[in-house]
Amino acid sequence: MLALVPLLLASLPLLLAARVHDAARDGDLAAVSEALRSGGTVSERDHLLYTPLHRVSDDGYVHIAEFLLAQGADVEARDANEATPLLLASGSGHVAVVELLLRHGARIDALDEYRMSALHYAAEEGHLDAIEALLRHRASTTITDEMGNTPAETARAWGHTQAAALLNGAMLPAALPKPKSNLSDEEGPDSTSPPAGQPRGIRKERRLPDNLMPEKLEL
Repeated sequence: MLALVPLLLASLPLLLAARVHDAARDGDLAAVSEALRSGGTVSERDHLLYTPLHRVSDDGYVHIAEFLLAQGADVEARDANEATPLLLASGSGHVAVVELLLRHGARIDALDEYRMSALHYAAEEGHLDAIEALLRHRASTTITDEMGNTPAETARAWGHTQAAALLNGAMLPAALPKPKSNLSDEEGPDSTSPPAGQPRGIRKERRLPDNLMPEKLEL
């Protein structure tokens, strides 16, 4: 029995990390708080190199994001694709989280390993409110990703014509229809978000529309 003690002690950090991430994924603030009191940290990483802040930013739990930031979570932490929490929140359309992260000093034009910015992430998914928020904070519309595409070109390639028009300055924000959602950012993922545990931002094999495939790009 004593021989098992070292094994149990060695596995404790993994168990604590799992508790923090499971609670964050469930949107359970009380469970997140308890996991931290039990020895978990705000810097725990999962298999995608997500921190808890990545997780709740991607899933839209703004109240937990605020709590984690108050506990010292790194607003500029990078996941397996070098994406920050801001990029994930933008790609999932969680405007309240986007605003929160920017208030806490998130770099608005931080790039992932594919040279995609938060504006690229929002443009790829056609999230108009997130695009508007990023533009209000002066996000660059001229940054190009690894394929040489601006956010407007990314939006157009994915068929998001209103997003492309907004990014090109051809449509006033006040004239844009509000995206439909069933839940607020505080309540959790909206109807357009991926199910918990299926992060939108992770793209180790980057998916591209046909008109952006490398062999179809003009040199």
